[in-house]
Amino acid sequence: MSLVSPQQILHDVFLERREDRRRAPRWAAFAYLVPAVAAGVAGYFVGLSPSAGANILAALAILTGVTFAMAVSFWDRSIDARHDPFTATNAERLKVIDHMKSHLIYTVIIGVLATGALLIVALFADPQTVLPNWLEAALAFLSVYEVVLVGAALVEFYRASYDLRP
Repeated sequence: MSLVSPQQILHDVFLERREDRRRAPRWAAFAYLVPAVAAGVAGYFVGLSPSAGANILAALAILTGVTFAMAVSFWDRSIDARHDPFTATNAERLKVIDHMKSHLIYTVIIGVLATGALLIVALFADPQTVLPNWLEAALAFLSVYEVVLVGAALVEFYRASYDLRP
């Protein structure tokens, strides 16, 4: 078993391997950051609603669980694809499966970070306490980024269902 570094996950999500073995940027992955950065900036200057924390925490926990189930499904498919003679020799199919797996694992990591951060705030912050601006910005960024990544995963999941047809 080989050790996978966080750098490898970021490379798989943000860079696409071309046929000449070089990597090119996946512009869509960078575009997913735009709404999250906008939410982070808004969270910094405007702040978050104090009453929304529990609802956001519940929603992110559910989204992270659903995404984890999808990641396990594609992880299983990735293993099976390498043992199937038809798929193991089809580089395009393996590329679609591996990209989807990487995107979903990355989404789960962001979801765990967002849910964990909100959980810590919910457990240890007094409801009447105003959170620092940087923390509100980080929570807004992570929350919106996870929602955007889950939406992108659903679109890519749908696209993969066409790309993986025999």
